[in-house]
Amino acid sequence: MWRSLLTVLVTVVVAVGASLMLIPGGHELALMKFRDRDYDEALPAYERRYADGDRSAATVIPLSRLHQQEGRVDRAIAVMEGFVAVEPRSVDARQLLGVLYRGAQRMGDYLTNLEAIEALAPSEEVERELATLYDFYADFDRLAIALGRLADRLPHDPDIVTKLATLLAARGGIEPAAARLLALDDRLRGGVTGDARELLMSLLLELGRTDEAVRRASRWLGERPAVGDLIGLGNQFVDAGRADLALGLLRPYDDQSLGHPAFALTLVDLSIATGAREGAAHRLRALMGRGPIEDAWLGRFVALAFGAGMPRLALDVMRGRALELIPDWALTGVAEAAFAERDRSTLDRLTTELGDKFLDENPLLAANIALARGDMAGTARWASRVLDDAAQPLPDRLSAIGLMARAGRREVATAALDRIVPVGDMPDDAAAELAELYLQLERPRAGLAWAEARLRDRPTPALATAWARMAVRVGDVSKVSLWLDDTATVDVGALQDIASAALERGATGLALAAARRVHERQPTPTSALALANALIIAGQPEPAITLIRPLLGGAGPEVEEVYATALEAAGHTAELVGLWSAKLQAADLPENERKRLLYGLLERKAYTVALPFLRDMATRHGGEWLYAYTDAARRSGATAELRAFLAALARDERQPLEERRRMAFTLLELGDKAGAERVFLTLAAAQDPDGPDVRQLLFLWGPRPPGGAMEWMERRARAATSPAEQVRWYERMLASGGAARVVRAVAPGGRPEHPSLLTVYIDALAARDDGPALAEALRVALPAERDSERLRRYARLAEQARAGDVAAAAWRALAALRPEDPEALRQLGMLAFDGDRLAEAERHLRRYLAVRSDDHEANYFLGEALNGLKRRADAVPYWRRALDLLRSRVAGGAEAGLTEANLLHRLGHVDEAVALFERLRHQRPDDRQIKADYVSVLIESGRMKEARRVLER
Repeated sequence: MWRSLLTVLVTVVVAVGASLMLIPGGHELALMKFRDRDYDEALPAYERRYADGDRSAATVIPLSRLHQQEGRVDRAIAVMEGFVAVEPRSVDARQLLGVLYRGAQRMGDYLTNLEAIEALAPSEEVERELATLYDFYADFDRLAIALGRLADRLPHDPDIVTKLATLLAARGGIEPAAARLLALDDRLRGGVTGDARELLMSLLLELGRTDEAVRRASRWLGERPAVGDLIGLGNQFVDAGRADLALGLLRPYDDQSLGHPAFALTLVDLSIATGAREGAAHRLRALMGRGPIEDAWLGRFVALAFGAGMPRLALDVMRGRALELIPDWALTGVAEAAFAERDRSTLDRLTTELGDKFLDENPLLAANIALARGDMAGTARWASRVLDDAAQPLPDRLSAIGLMARAGRREVATAALDRIVPVGDMPDDAAAELAELYLQLERPRAGLAWAEARLRDRPTPALATAWARMAVRVGDVSKVSLWLDDTATVDVGALQDIASAALERGATGLALAAARRVHERQPTPTSALALANALIIAGQPEPAITLIRPLLGGAGPEVEEVYATALEAAGHTAELVGLWSAKLQAADLPENERKRLLYGLLERKAYTVALPFLRDMATRHGGEWLYAYTDAARRSGATAELRAFLAALARDERQPLEERRRMAFTLLELGDKAGAERVFLTLAAAQDPDGPDVRQLLFLWGPRPPGGAMEWMERRARAATSPAEQVRWYERMLASGGAARVVRAVAPGGRPEHPSLLTVYIDALAARDDGPALAEALRVALPAERDSERLRRYARLAEQARAGDVAAAAWRALAALRPEDPEALRQLGMLAFDGDRLAEAERHLRRYLAVRSDDHEANYFLGEALNGLKRRADAVPYWRRALDLLRSRVAGGAEAGLTEANLLHRLGHVDEAVALFERLRHQRPDDRQIKADYVSVLIESGRMKEARRVLER
């Protein structure tokens, strides 16, 4: 019996012990409440455990999540921060803390935490995120380090390497930047992007490694490169002052210029820049020969034609074209060339000042006046009035036909000539004028038949002479030779015309005979000149020299020109150059004669001889003579003399401003950057910060001007005549990297001396990344600021400086000015959420989403705010919309997938969330953020075993 009682007693004790084991402890009770989403019960349970000193992950993580669920974001972060303080090397904990920081918009803390994660477990994702944040905050020192690590990890990534090289170059690291890009180009076998190519070319040229630059460029271009690539690479060399290398690089692709005017004109530009003006002229003529120049290229064509020394071509190509197609600076050259070429139509487009009544009564006179003024349309218009009036006398009608032809209306003139009936009783003078018209309109064959018929009935010397002139033009040379032998007296003018026409037909024998008859009858310099011309064309230059030499003492320019031609034909060019050089020594030489002789020397490429005379002309006249001297000095290799001359002349204030500016640019082309800078400094002394020479100086100084340049700008700022001008000077200094100097100049006592300087002071502090000072300056600026866009910028700067209170004040000020401004509403909503002002956050975010409903973050945080206000039912639609927006994106990537998984969990779709997390883990098994969020969701969902499994994997 006792044994039975003992058995019963043992059984009871065992049963009681087992039942005690089944009673849940504090941890298990809290977890059960958490799993059952009994948050009101779970939160006190976890808080008691936390208060009792339990700082394990099993307590800290759910407790943090519960605080977050209740809208106590700061408390959730504080709990996790306490855990991380104890376990600073826990990457998983830091990643969870990062999620909280990011969700609370505490980007400064998020960045610091992310840097700690990178130090513990570096990865590509973390380094990319760090680089993005450093770039956003303009922390270029740490950005360079982050990009360097990424480039070492991903040496084949062109975007990363190019970004790193750009940053290094901007900070003065030219050599390392070039080394990075060269290595990338070698790895990709010349397949780098256009941006990388452009930067590498610039760096190599700046380093003086021109051979390497040319070699790389040639490899990039290949056999049939795109025209845009050709021009782009060529411009790289030009910008570096190596037009010669650009021309050498592009010349092999000359055949591609046929269908690409932009490329053809680029080659012309390079030819001019390298002194190959003959090649430039050839290309321009070829381009014009292919048809009318398109409007888009006309201005550049005209400018290059002047640059190539072809003013006549420039005037020809722009005739009849709109002047607005020509750049203003090139129009000056057009006017000068038109004057030199006696181009009245270009110089004078005004209508005649005579009254309409007078002109109507005298149409033939009106046509002659229009012709004298170069008004060809007016000439043709008035000539038509004469031809259309049958009552006009025949001589007037014949004169009108001639005027119509001279006005360029040859078809109209020819048609009018055909309507003239050459009646037998036509006066002899009218018949002679009719014969002249056949000659003028180049219809000698038609006129010849009429002249021969009339000569049989009414022969006159004038008509016979006209017949001979027509006959030689149609090739009846033998008939004209016989007539000339049989005719003792022939008008000298006719003989000269016959000689000229014979030369054009290649009939040198007839030309010599006619020219000799002229010289025998009138042994004048003019007749000697004509005979000498005929002798030269006939291949007899020595007799021509003998004929002309006695005339040289008092000869005019035309005689000397023929003499020069004869000397050259005979191989005596040195004698000609010596002759002209001696004449140029005369102090009393007329200016026009001096110019003619210099033109002659230049045409014969006697640059060294012409140089001292050109220098004198350039000093006294500038303009085309300055250009001529510059060109001759370059061609003769006297670049040192040229630089000294231009530097001295450019400092002469009597010289026109544009001339001095042109000299400065020429100095740049000659490689004298210091001399050009001195000239531009002189020109910019009286200009405001936006003056053309100020802009050129800034270009020359580059992104990091020398100290002297900064001092110059600061002096100009202090001497400014208005606050606005002073601000612009300081802005120029800021753009040139002088933020520290601007801060010292604007606010020597820690605060700007004038309210107008407050904005530029703020910009300078932002450039220096001086957060505390920037925040204080923004506090001062905000109360008086009424410009909405400046307030927006201030708010962003405050966020950059991590001055949340200032940012909030700025956004509030902006919202006061623009109550419906979307960005202000969004940021105020986020700030209110961060500050646990959930009702305020709801108000702002609702107004924001009323106009920008497609912002998934705003939808998410509005849901969070409503949930924190115990209005989960109201929160669900916003979470759902955030989820829909995420899913509607074309390509979201891992980050979007992670957000989607968290939203699914929020919406109670735990299984879907878990499935998505599994896919994400499979895709990115090493992603700690995915792992951390996954574990957190599993714990919050009460799936502890799965959470442990994920943590242990």
